[in-house]
Amino acid sequence: MCPDVDHQTCKDSMGTSYGILCDTRFIGNIITTSGKRKRVDQERDLEEAALAANSLGEREAEADAEAEINARTFTRTFDGCADACDMVNGCVGMSFNAGFEGNCQSLSTIEGSFPAVGEVAAIKQ
Repeated sequence: MCPDVDHQTCKDSMGTSYGILCDTRFIGNIITTSGKRKRVDQERDLEEAALAANSLGEREAEADAEAEINARTFTRTFDGCADACDMVNGCVGMSFNAGFEGNCQSLSTIEGSFPAVGEVAAIKQ
């Protein structure tokens, strides 16, 4: 889908419009199964994005994998990620990374973004 839809508005299967940013990850309050938490470790986010770009989905195990799994929904597709955001109360946007087995992060607030090769950020319109 990227780069063809970069900086364009697209509708998901539920009819919600999203503004698309290719090779971008949002920073903000991530909606998790255990509530919301703020992701403040931008350096670690950048390391994960680089790892995703280099490994194409083969992520090495990390000591805090259990804590991280709560912040992610593995939807396998961008459309699945958008549908998940549509179904979560308070979701204003999301970041999707196909390289991490379809890692989808829904956000209740978006405070910024940073370059992340291979990721797609989408904000509800």
